[in-house]
Amino acid sequence: MTSIPILIFLEPPTISNGANRTQDVEEGDDVLLHCDANGDPIPLVTWKKDGQILQQSNTTMSFPITNIELRDAGNYVCTASNRAGSISQSILVRVIRCKYHLV
Repeated sequence: MTSIPILIFLEPPTISNGANRTQDVEEGDDVLLHCDANGDPIPLVTWKKDGQILQQSNTTMSFPITNIELRDAGNYVCTASNRAGSISQSILVRVIRCKYHLV
């Protein structure tokens, strides 16, 4: 009996929503950070801030921040990884404090 070799093609992850970015958000607003990752097999997407893992998923590539506060400002890193490799993207979130003046 002869065995037929099986070829498996792997595609390393890519992130299609651009290079490193900056996102300005007003204090109290909601923001949804996106990491549009593709690859074969489907990549695991990991979100980190200050080295701490915030979220990992094969199905959700977005990270929500609700009612953003000044302490939420910082560098968020999205890493997409599969057996073929990994790629990361940084998003700098700057929180803007708005002061309202009564006229």
